[in-house]
Amino acid sequence: MKKTLLFCICSLFTILILAQDTHKVDSLTGLLDNPKLSLDEQIMVYKRISSEYMDNDLDKLYENTLKGIELSRKKNDKAAEAWFTINIADCYNAWGKPDSALIFYKKTIELSVESGDMEQQANAYCSTGVFYYLRGQNITALDYYFKALAFSEKIENKWQMMIIYSNLGGIYRALMDTDRAVDYLEKCLKLAEEEDSDYGKMGAYYDLGQITMEKKEYGKSLDYINKTLELSKTMNDKQFEILGLQALAYLRSSGFKDHTKAAEYAEQSIQIAKKLGNKRFVRYGWVALSDIYLVARKYEESEAAAMEAWVMDSTNFNQARGIARNLAFTNALMGNHNKAAAFDIKFNEFNREYVKKSLHNTMADMEVKYETEKKEALIVSLEKEKELLIWLGVAAILLLMLLIGLLFSRYRLNVQKRKLAEQQLQQLEQEKQLIATQAELDGETSERARLARDLHDELGGLLSVVRLNMSEIKSQSSLGQRDVIRFSNASDILDKAIVEMRRIAHHMMPESLLQHGLRTSLEDFCRAIEGVNFQFYGDAQSLDDRLAVVLYRCTYELVANASKHANATLINVQFLIDDSLISLTVQDNGTGFDPETVKAGAGLNNIRKRISVYKGKLNIDSSPEKGTEITIEIENQ
Repeated sequence: MKKTLLFCICSLFTILILAQDTHKVDSLTGLLDNPKLSLDEQIMVYKRISSEYMDNDLDKLYENTLKGIELSRKKNDKAAEAWFTINIADCYNAWGKPDSALIFYKKTIELSVESGDMEQQANAYCSTGVFYYLRGQNITALDYYFKALAFSEKIENKWQMMIIYSNLGGIYRALMDTDRAVDYLEKCLKLAEEEDSDYGKMGAYYDLGQITMEKKEYGKSLDYINKTLELSKTMNDKQFEILGLQALAYLRSSGFKDHTKAAEYAEQSIQIAKKLGNKRFVRYGWVALSDIYLVARKYEESEAAAMEAWVMDSTNFNQARGIARNLAFTNALMGNHNKAAAFDIKFNEFNREYVKKSLHNTMADMEVKYETEKKEALIVSLEKEKELLIWLGVAAILLLMLLIGLLFSRYRLNVQKRKLAEQQLQQLEQEKQLIATQAELDGETSERARLARDLHDELGGLLSVVRLNMSEIKSQSSLGQRDVIRFSNASDILDKAIVEMRRIAHHMMPESLLQHGLRTSLEDFCRAIEGVNFQFYGDAQSLDDRLAVVLYRCTYELVANASKHANATLINVQFLIDDSLISLTVQDNGTGFDPETVKAGAGLNNIRKRISVYKGKLNIDSSPEKGTEITIEIENQ
């Protein structure tokens, strides 16, 4: 919950002055119909509309922000574009798309620096600090916050200083440095009272309520959280209302042991979050409800609430490990030992991932700090060296440069000759290897074709004759009931053997590939497997027969791997042929794997070997529990 608070405060405070306008969205939208509005006036209207939607409708906020960015670019107003870009980043962050959010946060910093607007630079650095805080990189987040504070102090913007004090209080609370957290929150509260800012008070009250709850000062905590809720309802701030309700739910449960009332508050927060469309807040509400029921020993209700959160997102280990813990614990208490064991395994996996991630983030923060200090020391050293070099004799420098130039030219000539020889040797080796590989593939293709013919023509014919003879024997013989059943079973097994033999023969060298080409054979293959979708773009007639066979075998191998080993229920096969490129993509929703740690099997190695003849590339994009996407690219010559 504290992470969500920081996101809300930093992204909202930069536009609150505009949001206090009494105009409503409908009247503001009506202003845009006036053809006499200047670009500046249109930009201001979209800022006000975006401010109205900030707390209520992220989709509408995103839609109007894009229009604001378009107008800002038309006017070449970097500061305004940065203002809108922060909203885009905040939307992606709220939608659970951190990679996209980070791109826009960094773009905001670039735009604000180009604009030279210190206020906007403070906003950009503060928002980026929030992003890194939510990722657990606290030291990096603090670095961005203090950069933002420096700009705010230069322009004496008390409003921005208040925002940053609130965020610093939240991050020091996360770092368990309660004294510093309280110090910054009291600074925020003091400025909020001076500026008569309800938003500033609300943010400070919320964090102080969390700190006093952790200290078990439940009376003070209740006072702070009630003040937070009162202000959120006065200002119709749904996000802070959700945060306040969830905090109140935990307080009522842990502090006052009033589990019934606590559950009511948690359920209220879930309903409001659903209306707002913020899935993260909805998930937090279900987790809070599960925790409350667990303390109240209502294990079935706790398990049901935890499952709601689990279904929404079981991949974010920060949140999912607590959910998995509740599910393991409640199922164990209810006697569902298999289910409890499964979630206990998940909990341990998430715990290991959490420790690994925390260590990685800590090391990353330390590395950033170390590199920064090292660069600063290097800059000082270089400045001193520069002053010293100025006093050196020009003649000595020129002589040295001439000598170095001659030696370097000779060295480059030798290196170029050596590289040319190595390239020629490497090219010959590659050509030799490619010829051998092509010969091996041609032999394999011929052998597959021969085996397919033998299976279909010889063995298939023999099995069919046996089937006909068995039918004739059955019709001309008097068999007992048990013999009839055995005879029928044998006949059915023979039918299945014939079908399986034909399937094997078909996949070894499909007739449709030989008769109708690659596209038709792939359509037949994909249609025969449940859950496989096939798309083809381009003209397959231009492919030579060898390449068509290679591409068919690659597709067969990738689809078989996804179906058998990844337990995929949905496989998308996309084939693209244009004038310059042949691309095959197989994407599935299976278990996935980590390409960095999992060694490639024989199937992928065979694929690499096949496409190496055509200098093809194999790209693998996969992660555990998130499916796999494998792409093969070959230049179309």
